[in-house]
Amino acid sequence: MSALFESTSDTLAYIAQVAWRRRFLAFIPLLLLPPLAVVTAMVAPKRYEARMTMLVQEPSKLNPILKDISINPN
Repeated sequence: MSALFESTSDTLAYIAQVAWRRRFLAFIPLLLLPPLAVVTAMVAPKRYEARMTMLVQEPSKLNPILKDISINPN
């Protein structure tokens, strides 16, 4: 990169020019995504449902790895 530019100011000027030419790549998402997020939040369901399944086994059938974290019924 030092072969292309003679000084740091040339490098910074080049980076600034490239950023200015591609400014719409940053501003278009900044303009479009917030309204899209609001619409998505309004359309999303207001209630959520969660389910859980518990496996109850005899202590003799427990996995030996889980022996330390299991609850003994006695």
